[in-house]
Amino acid sequence: MNFIEKLLEIMNERDISGYQLEKDTGIKQATLGKWKKGSLPTIDKLVTLVNYFHCLLYTSPSPRD
Repeated sequence: MNFIEKLLEIMNERDISGYQLEKDTGIKQATLGKWKKGSLPTIDKLVTLVNYFHCLLYTSPSPRD
């Protein structure tokens, strides 16, 4: 699952619209649109989302050859 899929899943689970996310965090709906097209968030936006959703930011270890 990629970043935007996970974000949309969390938003859906918590019944948070793009409008509500923008109102609460300042992250514009246009920014969500860019993420849906494949752009990745900046660190400051990730921190904002982590704080807003009260979740952890981590990466899974990738297998080494």
